[in-house]
Amino acid sequence: LADPRVQAFHRAAAPALMEAGLLRVSVVRHEGRIVAVLLGFADGRRGYSYINGVDGTVPGQSFGTLAFACAIEDALAGGAR
Repeated sequence: LADPRVQAFHRAAAPALMEAGLLRVSVVRHEGRIVAVLLGFADGRRGYSYINGVDGTVPGQSFGTLAFACAIEDALAGGAR
């Protein structure tokens, strides 16, 4: 994601995906800072994980798992099965 071309693609694609109701972003915060993010998509019937990142500086925590749990709950609430 450090490549400026990849960043430009995500910046261009995200608004259109959001407008279409497909973009899903799960953010986990710990002590006021972001420690996990999951970018995904959902079409009402299915949810998809695209890419995620986790701050591993907090030992003994599973923030990435929590981000996935949030994404799954969101997909279920949206009608995915």
